[in-house]
Amino acid sequence: MHRLIPIFILEQFANNQLKGDLHATTMFLDIVGFTAMTQSLMYNGKEGAEVSANVINRVFTPAINAIYEQGGFVSSFAGDAFTTVFPSDTVTIIDALSAALNLQRLFKDEGGQQTKFGSFALSVRIGLSHGPVTWGIIPHEQQNAYYFGGEAIKRCTENKQHAAKGEVILDETILSEIADSADVTYTKKTSHLYSLLSAPVIGAKVVPDTPVRVSQDKFIPREVLSMTGRGEFRDVISCYIS
Repeated sequence: MHRLIPIFILEQFANNQLKGDLHATTMFLDIVGFTAMTQSLMYNGKEGAEVSANVINRVFTPAINAIYEQGGFVSSFAGDAFTTVFPSDTVTIIDALSAALNLQRLFKDEGGQQTKFGSFALSVRIGLSHGPVTWGIIPHEQQNAYYFGGEAIKRCTENKQHAAKGEVILDETILSEIADSADVTYTKKTSHLYSLLSAPVIGAKVVPDTPVRVSQDKFIPREVLSMTGRGEFRDVISCYIS
């Protein structure tokens, strides 16, 4: 069965906690070139969908692993982008910086994807911030929903907008926490943003496989959780509500 809901949310729901807040380092990652690749592969029907699924597995799987190996978790996906939370009570800012640089290296090494339908260049833009994060679970008898928000989520998303391809952008909230650590280097990007150059390399953390008392089907249809298909292209009507 696919793991699609953060363990954090499942644990809170199991404990009858429906809202709260935490302090965390946040990351917003955007994969540049993914939308253009998908649109190109759509013209090749089922074969194109298969190729797209293969690329997703080759790129997204190690990218997500890089997050969890440093103690973070993916809080939400948005197409070719995702938001990540590194809770301050369990991991450090250096862990988050290490994860960001690992992602930067991953896309530098694996961003060029060769397929039977052509070559595609994928790169990454990353924004980081630190501060308060709010979360909530919206219960419903048919299907629950959850969300993450707060200033740290908002800022990391905004910081990503200033990143060039392959760049990791920090703000003052990160620098104030790491003080004058000689092991972290960066250059000034704007009056309040910085481009990360280096940080200590942190080994992968041992993440215990903790049993969860709540099934994911409280949040996602069981049919989706048990899907075995590799992927497909569909015409849909999408709606975004802010």
